Amino acid sequence: MADEARTLNAAVSRDGNPYGHQIIVTGIGPANAAAGAERMLAGRVDALVSWGTAGALVANLPPGKLLVYTDVVDASGTHRQCDPTWQRDIIHALRTTDVRTGSGYTSDHAITDPTQKAAIHTASRCVAVDMESAAIGAAAAAAGVRFVAVRAIVDPVGFAIPRIALDAVASNGTTRPWSVVTSLAHSPGDLPALLRLARWHRAALATLHQAAMLLRPAFATTGSRNERAKIA
Repeated sequence: MADEARTLNAAVSRDGNPYGHQIIVTGIGPANAAAGAERMLAGRVDALVSWGTAGALVANLPPGKLLVYTDVVDASGTHRQCDPTWQRDIIHALRTTDVRTGSGYTSDHAITDPTQKAAIHTASRCVAVDMESAAIGAAAAAAGVRFVAVRAIVDPVGFAIPRIALDAVASNGTTRPWSVVTSLAHSPGDLPALLRLARWHRAALATLHQAAMLLRPAFATTGSRNERAKIA
């Protein structure tokens, strides 16, 4: 989503001088993420980062908590490891924050219900869910480039996301405010949950911005200081 990408501004440039990173807003879901990753790989990038928000699958990940994935799992059960050295360097760069680690699950549809979240955790042992990371990881593995994923939690495990929140975002990641207005007219009782989710989303974005500030300028990449990490 565009608001998630904007949190990376500090990692991409400072005072108008680019660090050599690239950002692409892929849109929502594995297909969009895979297509975005392929566009970056066509430009001969040497690393991919899945950056954005996620939902918690365990109780100890409240809204706004920063998570660095150790590995990603897709809906077929395929596991892919994140680059362990790069992951370690990122965690070290974020040492002043309460950063957590764990496995991330990538779903091909939005996971909105606490029962669904519990079932995914039981089956996969993952601690958080998003809709892009495993697809980006698969593209990175196929191309032989390094991959990590950094996510900030929005919805806690026990929260049921109202349908109105899903209607508010298009598949390309842009918001649809008029859809929210129309939906609220039909379901005004969803307003408290929507406001709570919006507050948590702002907290997650603030966490991502702080992480980007700490990770600049080299985005904690290993190897040569001239190495260019690409961000998806």
